[in-house]
Amino acid sequence: MSDNLNKSINLFTIAIYIVNTKVILAINMKKILPMIFLIMLIAVYTFSIATPVKSVKYVVAVDLAHGESTKYLKYIQGNITWVEWVNITTPITTDTLRNIDMLIIGQATQPLTPDELNALKTWVNSGSKVLWVAGDSDYGPGVTYQDIANLILSSVGSVLRVDLCSVEDPVQNAKASYRVIGNVTPDSGAEAVAGGIKNGVLYHGPGILAYTLPNGTWAPLEKSRPDNVYRIVWTSPNGKIVENNPPAAKAHKAGDSGKFVLLAAEVMKIGNKQSVIIASGESPYGDYEPTWAWVYYGILLDGPRFVTNMINWSLALATTVVTTITQTTTVTSTFTTTVTNTVTSTST
Repeated sequence: MSDNLNKSINLFTIAIYIVNTKVILAINMKKILPMIFLIMLIAVYTFSIATPVKSVKYVVAVDLAHGESTKYLKYIQGNITWVEWVNITTPITTDTLRNIDMLIIGQATQPLTPDELNALKTWVNSGSKVLWVAGDSDYGPGVTYQDIANLILSSVGSVLRVDLCSVEDPVQNAKASYRVIGNVTPDSGAEAVAGGIKNGVLYHGPGILAYTLPNGTWAPLEKSRPDNVYRIVWTSPNGKIVENNPPAAKAHKAGDSGKFVLLAAEVMKIGNKQSVIIASGESPYGDYEPTWAWVYYGILLDGPRFVTNMINWSLALATTVVTTITQTTTVTSTFTTTVTNTVTSTST
């Protein structure tokens, strides 16, 4: 057989193979197409889960430069992962706070310097900030911790104060009256903080809150409140005021009984912005047994949910922009006058 004939036969064979292949592909294409489509869907779905759209994170700082303990801090930071966490271990300065949206000072045991207090004030007054200041009871060295918390609150212009006493609850507690279990029952406007909470939250040996009047005197927060203050956590109606060390409380008296405020938040208007100041009688972290606790002496608690809700709610509130719009209306009668109305609208 000649080479030319061999080449012709080979070409013919290849042609038949190609034709057969196309026929086979054509026959099976109806079966293959649905499989290809399914694979593509799975690939797209998997990709969408593995690579979520990146969003801007809030930056939440925790002060560790003034003698605070880190107890439970790893749990807080390990569970609340949709914010960026920063631990401050050096003196507070304007540069330290430059990119911080929220700062938690969890029961400082060493006072802040005048320069640090000024930096805090400047930061708060820039607007859209959250400052959480935790105090203590007046038991043992707690008197000093109360003074430090109140100096911070005063320096940034807040009316909230930690009163110079303690509160106990002989009924609603974790096996001891000083291990108070608080109720998350916020004032109107802060209801979101109570979302998903079924149990109480722990306030281990807490102080309670008061506020200052324009003349400088202190008033009990449970009896009245400024319009821009939200009372969020309370004792049960069985709370009782206790004095452990001098000086005496400024808004309460030893032996007083009833519901007392364990945590409150103040909204400070700053132009078309606002900052939120949170004051509490105990700390979410670093306390003897922090508010983050989920169980204590066999009592189930909602500390993790509460701290999470507080961070989310306060950041959302602080980043709300208040816009004032002036509307001018001309009214015509036998004479013409101009009426100006100021309308305040809120947008997040």
